[in-house]
Amino acid sequence: MKKLLLVAALAGVLSPADPLAQAQRDALQAPSAAHLAGTDQFGRDMFSRIIYGTRISLTVGLFG
Repeated sequence: MKKLLLVAALAGVLSPADPLAQAQRDALQAPSAAHLAGTDQFGRDMFSRIIYGTRISLTVGLFG
């Protein structure tokens, strides 16, 4: 739990890309050095989205 809180608190520092930035030419790429968890259908970096998702999940879990 402490690690998740740390990741949520440092999401802006740990995230390698903007989780909302779209790049259609990068859509559905497999994991690579540029995108550690690959990209979604809109070309958004999945690793960044997972990191920022911890904030939402912990907020809902703790206060929801």
